[in-house]
Amino acid sequence: MIKDKISLLETKSRMLEPDRMARENVRNQVLEYTEQFLENIDHANAWNESESKGIGIYDDPIEEDPASISELLASVKENIDTPHLNAASGGHLAYVPGGGIYYSSLGDYMVAVSNKYAGCPRHQRSRL
Repeated sequence: MIKDKISLLETKSRMLEPDRMARENVRNQVLEYTEQFLENIDHANAWNESESKGIGIYDDPIEEDPASISELLASVKENIDTPHLNAASGGHLAYVPGGGIYYSSLGDYMVAVSNKYAGCPRHQRSRL
């Protein structure tokens, strides 16, 4: 009984693991989005007033069927990246500045994809 439930859940969870072509499609769209962000950063405001204040993000449904990456990126742009504070702007003069170093973001991406736990050094893991 429990083995059948685990098998069913395993099958369902595989839907979260896209194949190479799907990964490439999503990655290319995300990279294009970030390239547009970076290409426009020199002219970006540090603060943007917004009538909606990004509240539209709550209208994005969470459903069984996935939304397209283009729909999701459009919502991110409209509701998260555009309104309010833009810490990546050169006009943002915070006491503690944000990151935004491109090479660091690639390192973050690699760590996130590989799911490595960097908080436990190699020599300590062997003792666990």
